[in-house]
Amino acid sequence: MSTNHAERSKPQWQALGVALTFAATLGGLAYLPIREATSGLKASVSALGSRVVTRDEMEWRTAQAAEDRARTDAGVKELRDAQVPREELDRILLYLGERIDRIERQRLSAAQ
Repeated sequence: MSTNHAERSKPQWQALGVALTFAATLGGLAYLPIREATSGLKASVSALGSRVVTRDEMEWRTAQAAEDRARTDAGVKELRDAQVPREELDRILLYLGERIDRIERQRLSAAQ
């Protein structure tokens, strides 16, 4: 009986080899899609990295926009200050029209 027991307690190398091969094959099949997805993810992250706006650049853009707004506001204020109100412009044009009419009448009366 002791020989029978010794035979049974020996490791089954063939079964262990088959199980190890099966486990390695399954592990490899599971690892390949994960590796492909990881490489795709790395490519996506690097593509995003090239499009990211850094904090320094964002602060620079904000300062540039504020400067542009200030320059635009100053230009608009200058234009508004240089404008003549419509009523005043109408009065000046009416006065000039009357003056031209008087000069024409004087010239016509002097020519007769």
